[in-house]
Amino acid sequence: MKAFSEYFRLMLLALIFLQPIASFGSNLRDDSNPDFVDLVARDEIVPDMLANFELHTPEEVENVLLRAEKYVDAYNKFPQSSPIVFILHGNEAEAFRKENYQQYKALVDLAARLEAYNVVDIKVCEMWMRKNNMEAGDVPAFVDTVTYGPWEEFNLKREGYVYF
Repeated sequence: MKAFSEYFRLMLLALIFLQPIASFGSNLRDDSNPDFVDLVARDEIVPDMLANFELHTPEEVENVLLRAEKYVDAYNKFPQSSPIVFILHGNEAEAFRKENYQQYKALVDLAARLEAYNVVDIKVCEMWMRKNNMEAGDVPAFVDTVTYGPWEEFNLKREGYVYF
């Protein structure tokens, strides 16, 4: 009976921790969501949003930041809802390393400005940081960290966040 109990406990733990990893690779993007800019223009409530990265490059991050900035410029208003969450857990995070600031100055400055106006919330995966010899002090103060990026994404999706 004790062996069965231990086996059951291990299976339960495996299910809890492996489920987000197994589902993470699937395309969870819901293209049926109304356009973010259109919702803001109509003063409608915007759902909680999560930036979706497929290439994990600084250029992709910059493109998504520019999309987020688009409605601020077009409609001269700031969001009344939660900011768009950016969870960086790939090579795109290198753009926020302080020693790379000059190379990615435009991207980092745009991110800082959008963060200041509550348009975005930038977070970097601590596990990725450790693997790439990066510490919390190596990124600008406006960048937060999360323990494990894929797990954080999974939890936000479970809470109802939709991809931006």
